[in-house]
Amino acid sequence: MARGISSILPHLIQLLLIFTQFAKAKPYEAYPVTKQYPPIARLNQAFSFQISNDTYKSDVDKFTQITYNAFSLPDWLSFDSNSRTFSGTVPQDAVNNLDANSNYFFDVILQGTDNSDQVALNCTYQFVISNTTPIQLVDNFNLLAFLKNFGNTNGDNGLKLSPNEVFNVTFDRTLFQNSGL
Repeated sequence: MARGISSILPHLIQLLLIFTQFAKAKPYEAYPVTKQYPPIARLNQAFSFQISNDTYKSDVDKFTQITYNAFSLPDWLSFDSNSRTFSGTVPQDAVNNLDANSNYFFDVILQGTDNSDQVALNCTYQFVISNTTPIQLVDNFNLLAFLKNFGNTNGDNGLKLSPNEVFNVTFDRTLFQNSGL
């Protein structure tokens, strides 16, 4: 009996290797763009958004690099596959039909290709153009000085916290300004 198994074992291993060649890797959405909080595009302002390298992952090998491309972009928006960055400036004609203080939503298709076998995943994400004036911090705002009121800092605009430490940071309305109001 042992002799019979040992004689067919090399053939079984060979069959398994053949079948694994036909198995397809499939990228999956590991860190959706919607959770990365893309910025709002605004009229005549530079827009730039770099997606995470972990947006899509291979389900076969976590170290396989996914290649990204984007489709259905408006004329003013481009995507650099090498840096994974959307960029552009919203022109006036993109918001001509927008009422004051309103938003325009548009879809972008992001494609991730698993380089191990060229299988691709396409997901559609919604970006926004806003015709509102964004709020900004007041000119004399010093983040590091502000954070010192809430605990120890790292000296580089960061608050140092221990694991499971509870914290509360509150921003007063006077720290923000909106020239559009």
